[in-house]
Amino acid sequence: MDNKYLQGRSSLLSVCVEDHLYRLSNGNEIRICSMCDDPEYEYGYDYFNGETKKLIDGGVFNLDAGSEEEVLREAITWCDLNPDELTWELINEEADYGELEELGYTGF
Repeated sequence: MDNKYLQGRSSLLSVCVEDHLYRLSNGNEIRICSMCDDPEYEYGYDYFNGETKKLIDGGVFNLDAGSEEEVLREAITWCDLNPDELTWELINEEADYGELEELGYTGF
């Protein structure tokens, strides 16, 4: 692809993430998603206490990501964690806010 088409918005190169919820090795959980309804930001995250399911942190960010793992690693850093010190597993592929509420998550 010609570079002149890539100098506008980086989302042309980014991946789409569909409301995935991960369990981190520190016992907490993080949800990442693409921000399709917000043209200013590309990705969002919600970081939850693994026991209480209460929101610890959340936010939005931009990233020229080539994979979902890159988005996850960046979201982890926004939670002041080092992704090189953690492991994770996908626990829910459809964790939109309605699903999170049904599962007992709060604070978002």
